[in-house]
Amino acid sequence: MADEVAGNQGGAEDQAGSAWKGALPEDLRAEKSLDVFKGKDVNEVFPVIAKSYVESQKMIGGSIRIPREDAKPEEIEAFFNKLGRPEKADGYQYTLPYPEYIDWNKERLTDFANQAHKAGFTPKQVQTALDWYGKAYADEFQGRKRSFEEATTALKTKWGGAFDRNMALAKRARDLYGGEEAKKFFADDPLGNNPVLIEMLAKMASDLEEGDYLGGPGETVGMNSDEAKSKIAAVLADPKDLYHAKFAGQPGHNERVIEVQGWYDQAYRAV
Repeated sequence: MADEVAGNQGGAEDQAGSAWKGALPEDLRAEKSLDVFKGKDVNEVFPVIAKSYVESQKMIGGSIRIPREDAKPEEIEAFFNKLGRPEKADGYQYTLPYPEYIDWNKERLTDFANQAHKAGFTPKQVQTALDWYGKAYADEFQGRKRSFEEATTALKTKWGGAFDRNMALAKRARDLYGGEEAKKFFADDPLGNNPVLIEMLAKMASDLEEGDYLGGPGETVGMNSDEAKSKIAAVLADPKDLYHAKFAGQPGHNERVIEVQGWYDQAYRAV
């Protein structure tokens, strides 16, 4: 009996403490989140709810609303600025990656910054894009370097002591018949480092040389004796020319020797 009375009194207290719920719309009265206020009167509930409302307004006031599809250009610009985009394209601050591989073009960087600004890029997004591009270029550069080294090793193994001469012959054929476009192809295209292609050029140049159809490296066919002698004299008079023995072992020396030897052949060959 005592327990029953106590239970009735507790229920009455809960009902009295939650009387403020009756003033709420029916859909709100059913909200489970309000159960935390069960048994509390309005004087206890109101300060908590009021504080919660103030904090939520502070959060909304500092939030960023995504512009609608029909938003005006100035609304979109304001949205980008709130995200952290600088006011002008020249306001981006970034670090250029892989400077050892890439000679960054200032004009292209300016164009990129302008386009990034129009698209609403933040500084972090700009840096991410540059890092991605830099790594892709560096990987490609390293790939070309490996390809060249592999081709060089393969040809050195096959040609042995004739490697320098054969490479010089291949370059002579490339320059004589291909010109600048061929030079660019061999420098930029992986196929240019193909040992089979290089060997083929060297064989062609060797055959042409034996038939006296190939002049010195980079020269036109048909150089006369006097022209060849003049070139030789200029080389001998220039102590900085790679032809001289003091430059042995330095890059380009062997090729230069072969080149000048071609002029000697042209200048003093039997008529």
